[in-house]
Amino acid sequence: MKFTNTFYLLFFVNYLWSQSYSLTSYQDSYSELTDFSSMLLTTGDPSWDFTFPLDFDFPYFDSTYTELKCSFLGSCFVLNPQMDARIRLLEFGYNMDRVDDISEIQNASDLNSDVRFASTVKDGLKAFVLQYTRVRLISDSNIEEFDNYINFQQWYFEDGSIELRFGEYNFENSENYIPGEGFYLLPGNAPPVRIGPWIGLQNPADEYDILGTTGDYIDLEIVSESRKPLYTLPPPGWVIRFENLIISGLEIENQIDLNLSPNPVNNVINLNGNSTLDKIEIYNLMGNKVYSLIRPSELINVDFLQAGTYVLKVFHNGINKTYKFIKI
Repeated sequence: MKFTNTFYLLFFVNYLWSQSYSLTSYQDSYSELTDFSSMLLTTGDPSWDFTFPLDFDFPYFDSTYTELKCSFLGSCFVLNPQMDARIRLLEFGYNMDRVDDISEIQNASDLNSDVRFASTVKDGLKAFVLQYTRVRLISDSNIEEFDNYINFQQWYFEDGSIELRFGEYNFENSENYIPGEGFYLLPGNAPPVRIGPWIGLQNPADEYDILGTTGDYIDLEIVSESRKPLYTLPPPGWVIRFENLIISGLEIENQIDLNLSPNPVNNVINLNGNSTLDKIEIYNLMGNKVYSLIRPSELINVDFLQAGTYVLKVFHNGINKTYKFIKI
């Protein structure tokens, strides 16, 4: 199948229990890392588990972290005293090809199948990247005959954004992937079990605060569960991006200094602060924009809104910040 159109889908988090992230999905390009370290050379274990120190404070929900603990499952954890909150970015289970004698490998780029990782900078932001390179689905018995594989990247940015980027894959003769259904585990003589791939975020401070996705890549549905499958893989270059709406601990947080009151509000919102706004937008919890105003004053009339919870997005000097308020 050849994809020639560019799609850009924008969804605001449309459930009350997770107002910390927005979700975008769009067609882009896929570029492999050129300067990286090798997981196979680092651990020697195709079923790896590793803690990565970050060279920046990574905002996740409303806290920041300096480490990510990731594994061959395609998921990572931020380590929190309350709970291990999992970041599922195509979670299933991926094996690297085994190498008989690791000591004979002179260069990581000589490895055909590997998980590569690097710290880099993109668009002026520091980022940590995990790249799954020609990895195999666990329990796939047809690898040697048909060379089934998948390439994808996980990007973690210093502004709290998270991206899942898809590269090339070959599952034409794989029994583990059925388009329209997802990935299957084939446990020996037992019936196939659909277990992913899963894409979702979990709040480390609240086990019930979950942003999950399910459905086809072109029509993702936002759900309150993290273990709902992606039914159909997108074409190479497709990006699923989570944007942190809190952005705690970063300089950008202080560039828009506003106090929204009263909240809950009956008819007029007062935006007190030292920032002159270029624009405001108001969204309902279904992600629909219900109001927009250029160069607003400090007083915003919301008397026309029905009772409920809304997201106010404010814009100033090319950046934006999001607030939640309740209309009564």
